[in-house]
Amino acid sequence: SNRQSMSEYTAAIRLDPKLQAALMSRANALSHDKQFKAALADYDAILDLNADYTSAYHDRAIAKTELGQYLSATWDYSEVIRRRHGDDDSLSPTFEARSDLYLKLGDDVAAIKDLSAAIYEDLRAQIVLIGIATFRQLYPEYGRWSDAAVTQKVLDVFSPPQDPDAFRGSFNGDGKTDLLLAGNKYG
Repeated sequence: SNRQSMSEYTAAIRLDPKLQAALMSRANALSHDKQFKAALADYDAILDLNADYTSAYHDRAIAKTELGQYLSATWDYSEVIRRRHGDDDSLSPTFEARSDLYLKLGDDVAAIKDLSAAIYEDLRAQIVLIGIATFRQLYPEYGRWSDAAVTQKVLDVFSPPQDPDAFRGSFNGDGKTDLLLAGNKYG
């Protein structure tokens, strides 16, 4: 049960107050039980121990939103965006959540900017998925590459600035990459 889990997390934290995983698990359990003030205290403790714990900023923003602390929640979402910019994961849900907060704060311009960023992130994710499928079809000899390696290669193609000649040279010079590059021809 959730209460038993929270008791176990609390016991682990008593043994080692710097145990970030136990703090995070307890904070999430508290948040799940709608005990947002208590969860917020744990998220704060985690970030005091490790300011680089990006998911704690995200989850703290959710708790702050539930407590009506909209402006402070936007700061946490901004920190998530700053720290995760360039990651493979889409930031679209983060932009959407922050956009909702901007609307609640009456900042329509910032809300629209975040919705535009969310749309861009969704489009980028779709392009990457199409690029991965295309890459695997065009280059069966790279079939043993991990999804992460293929994703990085696709992102290299679709991330400006790019030098198509240098990229083309990294393969067999068969011109197949022209199909991949065509997707970023104007971007």
